[in-house]
Amino acid sequence: MPADDPETAQLLVLAVDHRVDLCREILESEAEQPTAEERERAAALAHLPFEGLTLAIEGGVAKSSAVIWVDADLGEAVLLRARAMALATAVSVDRPGLETLQLEGGAGCVDRLRRFGASYAAARVPHRSGITREEQKARLSALRLLSETCRIEGPPLLLELVVLPAEDDLQRAGGVAEWNEKIRPLRTVEAMRELQDGGVEPAVWVVEATTDPRAAATIAGQAHMDDRMGVRVLFAVGNEPTVEYDGIGLTAQERSAVQTAARTIGVSGLLAGPAAYFRQLARHNSGERDRADTVADIASRLRA
Repeated sequence: MPADDPETAQLLVLAVDHRVDLCREILESEAEQPTAEERERAAALAHLPFEGLTLAIEGGVAKSSAVIWVDADLGEAVLLRARAMALATAVSVDRPGLETLQLEGGAGCVDRLRRFGASYAAARVPHRSGITREEQKARLSALRLLSETCRIEGPPLLLELVVLPAEDDLQRAGGVAEWNEKIRPLRTVEAMRELQDGGVEPAVWVVEATTDPRAAATIAGQAHMDDRMGVRVLFAVGNEPTVEYDGIGLTAQERSAVQTAARTIGVSGLLAGPAAYFRQLARHNSGERDRADTVADIASRLRA
């Protein structure tokens, strides 16, 4: 595990999983299925954020706090290298796409996690209000089985809750920015409660960061409700990949969210999303930055 005390450990999870399709979004592949060459190039690109994280550790980020999250498809080399370094890893057990939840299950999934020495089984869970009762029951059933499997057989479950707006939510809030600020934290707490009531008990909750101290405290409180004292809560920042922001450090919004997380009792760290590396990988792929500079740029952002 990344640290000995789950109550006080501060984690930094770098997410280089399938939330970004490197073949399509960086390599600009238009094929329905990437070629073997494209997959090889994408796997090489996926290794650079990992190298950035290891460089950040050399620069002062605590190794005991660092976690690299990848999928076993393009991230196998990262997982093997991280295991050799005794660096904590999270391995995706969900399949790409946020329209519906698809989990990899069965003994084969557990065996693969063990083979890689994964510290966490990780899943991104879409949550949108207004789904049918049948869809809700199927999702809860799948997540409850995953939660129980992780609790009994391990490794612990890291669950990122991706709360998506319903159309009427956006209309009532007045737009996406307003929904993110005012409605998303409320929907997040409701979704956490629904999953908890359905028997889903992750070891780590990951939720979209908020800059509202009261909302942050409410989210942390829900995670620890009813004496769930061994649970960690992480705030996700930089989940929207972008090539527009050219800075090395955090944006003002991200910095405010990081400060809110640090001040909130019950929040145990951060998940750094694609904004930590997407721009850097795009510039490297285009030839603007060499490998060493790309890794250094990623490390600088992770230390920010």
